Amino acid sequence: MVTDRPVKKLWKLVRTGYALERGAVKAAIGETTARKYMNSENLPIEMRGPHTRGGPEKVPFPPSGRMCGGMCR
Repeated sequence: MVTDRPVKKLWKLVRTGYALERGAVKAAIGETTARKYMNSENLPIEMRGPHTRGGPEKVPFPPSGRMCGGMCR
């Protein structure tokens, strides 16, 4: 996962005249990831969606009392 710091560094390098590929290497970002952030002009924190978590209805296993059929104690 890329943080904001390398993306800002990439933007700065490209603005000062470095090619995208060279700036990506200097910022330690992959070329496709660099292209993604150059085209979107958003920081990684702005592109992430909200954290979601399933509620109690999405628990994959039933409560332990039902699992044994009431025989476990």
